[in-house]
Amino acid sequence: MNEGSKKLSHSMLCQQLGYTTKDLVYMAHLLVPFGGLRDIKLEPGETVVICPATGGFSGAGVQIAAAMGCKVIAMGRDEKELARLKEFEENRLPSAAVEAVKITHDEKKDTAHCCRYIAERAGWRWPYWVSLYAAGVVTVGNILLNTETNSIILMRRKAVRLRKELNRPELQFVFNSKDEIDMSMTTVLSRGIVRPVRMLFGTPILLLLATYMSFVFGLLYLLFTTLTSLYISTYH
Repeated sequence: MNEGSKKLSHSMLCQQLGYTTKDLVYMAHLLVPFGGLRDIKLEPGETVVICPATGGFSGAGVQIAAAMGCKVIAMGRDEKELARLKEFEENRLPSAAVEAVKITHDEKKDTAHCCRYIAERAGWRWPYWVSLYAAGVVTVGNILLNTETNSIILMRRKAVRLRKELNRPELQFVFNSKDEIDMSMTTVLSRGIVRPVRMLFGTPILLLLATYMSFVFGLLYLLFTTLTSLYISTYH
């Protein structure tokens, strides 16, 4: 403990500072979401989405984020709790920007509502296009923004860079064996193809599960491809 600091105790907080036990429990309840918001380095004026906002710690997170001057989008399933939380924050902090968004108890219903909203305004094809655009943006973002974190790959890249910078071709990565160094791209590809096949036929349980799943997906494919012709020709 640093010099000049004092150890806080229940008696000191209640008797000298005037806090009640209820106040201490409430402050302890706020510490968890406060630490989480500090970890993500949330700054005043930024927008944060808290979901589910109707829980204990997450509801306290809405209060802390609003007190910090952030714009809060509170999402939850309990509509009454969301309304109470929004009204409480606006009454206590008139400048608080809290938006409540209700989600249902079923993820499929939430997705269906979004798709129906898009289809009613842009056509039935657009829910699929929106999904494709979103997946494309996420994929491109992952390719461009993600960084390599595998230590072996990073060390191998560093060894290659040092060989070029220091002009020392004898430098090798410690995990590299002579066979791996001399492997060509064809050898790497053939090894990558042979290993899964060997594992498939060398492990009976894996072969059984793979056969079962291929049969199930085959039936599903037949169902999708014959559904239209079946209802047109038979159940018309």
